Amino acid sequence: MNTIKTQKKTAFNIQLFGKGWYHTPSVSARGYIYDPSGTLYKGEDLCAYFTVRNIEELQKRLEQANGLFAVICHSATLNAAAVDSSRIYPLYYRVDRENGYLISDDAYKILRHTDTLDTISKMEYQSAGFPLYGKTLVSDIKQVRPGHYLTEEGEQHQYYTYLTRSHELTIANSQQMGEMLQNVFRRMVHSIGERQVVIPLSGGNDSRLILCMLKKMGYRKVICYTVGRENNIEEKIAKKVAKELNYPLYIINPTKTEIKELVQLDSHEFQQYYQFIGELSNFVWLFEYAAINYLRKIKAIEQNAIFIPGHSADYNAGSHLTKACIGQKSSTEYMVRAIMHEHFEYEFQPKLKNNIRNYFNIKKQDQIENWSIYQAFIFENRLPYNINNSARVYEFFGYEVRLPYWDKEFLEFFRKIHIKQLEMQNFYTHTIRQHIFIPMKVDFEQKQENRVFFYKRKIRNRIKHLLPITILRLRKNTNDILGERELAEPMLEELIQHGIYRNKRYAISANQIMKDWYLMKVRQVLHAN
Repeated sequence: MNTIKTQKKTAFNIQLFGKGWYHTPSVSARGYIYDPSGTLYKGEDLCAYFTVRNIEELQKRLEQANGLFAVICHSATLNAAAVDSSRIYPLYYRVDRENGYLISDDAYKILRHTDTLDTISKMEYQSAGFPLYGKTLVSDIKQVRPGHYLTEEGEQHQYYTYLTRSHELTIANSQQMGEMLQNVFRRMVHSIGERQVVIPLSGGNDSRLILCMLKKMGYRKVICYTVGRENNIEEKIAKKVAKELNYPLYIINPTKTEIKELVQLDSHEFQQYYQFIGELSNFVWLFEYAAINYLRKIKAIEQNAIFIPGHSADYNAGSHLTKACIGQKSSTEYMVRAIMHEHFEYEFQPKLKNNIRNYFNIKKQDQIENWSIYQAFIFENRLPYNINNSARVYEFFGYEVRLPYWDKEFLEFFRKIHIKQLEMQNFYTHTIRQHIFIPMKVDFEQKQENRVFFYKRKIRNRIKHLLPITILRLRKNTNDILGERELAEPMLEELIQHGIYRNKRYAISANQIMKDWYLMKVRQVLHAN
C-alpha cells in the first residue's frame, strides 16, 4: 500500500494499492497521455505534467490530455483527483469528518463497519449491472466520474463532455476518417513500443479494425484469441480474419471440466479477482477471466504484453441511434423509455425512470437535442462503468491495456459528425468496409450485425418488459452462442445453495447470475463488518 505523505494537513487522505502508480511530493498519477503537441507523458513525466498551482491550471491540463490516466494532486495549494473519460483506472472516495476525504483505488479499503447498501444503487445495479452517476452499492462511497475531477470541497466538475450542439455538427468524408484512424493508431503503436499485443478477436467490426490497422502499420508482434462454443459465428469469422491477415489465433472452447479448472470460485486468486473487478459497483466478468487463465496456462502471453479490446467504437459510431431516436419527435419520454428498454433488464421501477428523466432535464440546453443527451448518458454511465470495466481483468493479471476508440481524436470525430451519418453507424460501417476491409480481403459479414437483427432485438427488448418475470424465467436463452451460461454455472450453484435462487431455471441470463452472485458477496462483506 502507498499512503501519500503530503506537505501539510490536507483535505485528502490518500491510500493507493494498485500497480503502476508514480509519486512526487505533490502528485500521484498512473497511465499515460499525449499533449496537443504529440509529446508522450508517462511515469514521473506524467506527474510533472499534472504539477500545477491551482484548479484552473489543472482543468486546462485535463482538457488537453489525450490518454488513459488517473491523477491525484496533493500539494500545499491544490487538492484534486481526476480520471479520464474511459474510467479505466477508477478512484473511490468517502467523507471522513476528522481526516477530510479518504481517496483510494480500492473501494474495499475504505469500507466501514457501519456501511449499508444504498437502496437506489442496488436497484440500478440489479437492472443495469452498475449504479448510475458515480455511485457504488454502498451509500457513503462514491467514484470520481468519467471525465470529471473532484475538488477538496467535495464537488465534481466535468472537463470533458459528450454533448454536442446542433451547430457543431459537420459532414465528414472517408478521407478525414482515414486520417483520424492513422493518427489514433500511430499514437497507440508509439505508446506500445515493441511489446507483444494481444487482441480479443470477435466476429464484429471493431476488433477486426484494430487488427487491420496494426497490419497496415507493419506491427507483427500480435496474437489473437476467441472464446466460446465450438464453431460459433464469432469463431468462424475470427478464423477467416486472422488467417487472411496472417496473425496467430488461439481458439478457446473450454469443456465443463476445463471451466471448473479455469474458474475456481473458492480459490485465493478468484477471491482477490472478484473484489478487484467488482469494486462495490460492478458484476464479475467470467468470460475474460477464463480466457486469460487459459492463455497463461499454455504460456501464450509474454509478461509485458498489452491487451487491446475493441471497446466501444460501435457506440461512438451510432449503433444505438435509430431513425426514431434522431427524429424531430423524439421526446424526452421516448428517450427515457429507449434507455430503459436497451440498457436495463426486467426492472421498471418509477424511481429508476425518474433518475434517467432527471438526467435529461439537467443536461437539456439550447441547441442540444435529446439524441445527444442519450449519447452522453451511455458514454458517462454504461460504457465506462460496465463495458470498460471488463478490460480491468487484464490489469488484474498484471498486463497493460489500450483503448484506441477512447482516444480523444476518435471521440471528437464521431461526436461532431452529422447525425444522419451516425444513424445505425452507417458512415462508420460503410467507410471501414469500403476502404479497409474490402482492400484487405477481410470483409466477412457477421449475421447478427445486420439491420434486421438490430430491429428484432429492439422489439424483443420492448416486449420482455411487458412480460411477468415468471414468464421470462421459462424462456430458454437461445442467444448464448459463446457459452457464458456454462461459465456462470459455479456461481449459479452457489446462489441455489444459499437460497437466493430456487433452482437453475430461476436465472434468466448469465449476466443476471453474475450480478446476483456479486451482490450476495457484497451483502456478506457488509454483514461481516
